[in-house]
Amino acid sequence: MTLPVVQADIAQPVCHVWHTEGMGLSGILAWMWRLRDSFQKEMGIGVRLVDLRLTPYQFAQVNGNPGDFYDESLATPMEFLAFLKRERRAVHLVNHAFQYVDMLLQHKPDLLQRLNLVGICHTDQDYYYLNIQRFEPYFKKIIAVSPECAAELKRRMPNSAHKVEMLPAWVLPVREACGRPDYHARPLKLIYTGRVLQHQKRVFDLVQLAWELFRLGVQAELTIAGDGPDLAALKDAFEKVPDKIPVHFEPVRPPWEMEPLLVKHQIFVQVSEFEGASVSLMEAMLCRLVPVVTKTRSGHQLLRDGENALTAGVGEMVTLAEHIRVLSLDQKRTQNLAEAAHLTAASYLTALEYPKNFERVIRSCI
Repeated sequence: MTLPVVQADIAQPVCHVWHTEGMGLSGILAWMWRLRDSFQKEMGIGVRLVDLRLTPYQFAQVNGNPGDFYDESLATPMEFLAFLKRERRAVHLVNHAFQYVDMLLQHKPDLLQRLNLVGICHTDQDYYYLNIQRFEPYFKKIIAVSPECAAELKRRMPNSAHKVEMLPAWVLPVREACGRPDYHARPLKLIYTGRVLQHQKRVFDLVQLAWELFRLGVQAELTIAGDGPDLAALKDAFEKVPDKIPVHFEPVRPPWEMEPLLVKHQIFVQVSEFEGASVSLMEAMLCRLVPVVTKTRSGHQLLRDGENALTAGVGEMVTLAEHIRVLSLDQKRTQNLAEAAHLTAASYLTALEYPKNFERVIRSCI
């Protein structure tokens, strides 16, 4: 029997997601990977990842070939311009590649005017707010990853408030993880994942946290899984911490290798000064780790202190250490908090219907 030939929908909208850091570790990289994967299954729109490498990468690169990860790689201005002319009817999601929008504004303003651009505010910080404000007229839609980011964008750009869509960067599958933490195991296993830098992430607060755990006599060990400009200095700082609080540095990993590492731990630690919608936090909650984190203005809308997480103010490592001490003595409470964190994340993600809402935003730009 001859099967009918199924032709691709040539009218399917395409969204090109720009990125300037190759395989550099970040929540954005994890979001991009899952975004494309979700639309390979949903098939509502086409999502293609674009590697913009006209300038050197700034982030440490995870194992993997960018040519295998990206759908398009552009290394020269001529390639970039030819790509935009070829794909001018598609939608282009800028991410943090604002310098490329600036290049178009300076040299090809007519082309810039014809593009379907989408801005996205990944973090509650001026870097995103100021750049999005600068290029406000050229964005057909602006995605905010948290209610706080959305409110701030609307406050700063009241004439573009109608363009702002709140959609967290949480396009994560809700399914059983590859394992579960052992809440009875001791020493208690803590993990920090993500960028290793003091700006925003305040990673040197982890050193103070380790000292406080030592002072309280807590049986715990800390894993730091990530990379960044402050990694060498952080390792040096931890050399002075007593061996009773062992610290393990894991090499940088791609997002698809994080789950097996997470489920070997019971507590997810984050000590940031500001966030957007933390992908690493949501990954940990889905894997049934207890969030023990600092309270940031944005990105913690799902956390309820004492119910599905334990929190403290920014820089309050004494309080975070006391939270961990209490958990080390109460295995049942640790498990209850972890299960509540998982249920909160899973319920929210199911209701979010990320692919459906992302597709709606993209289609509105065409």
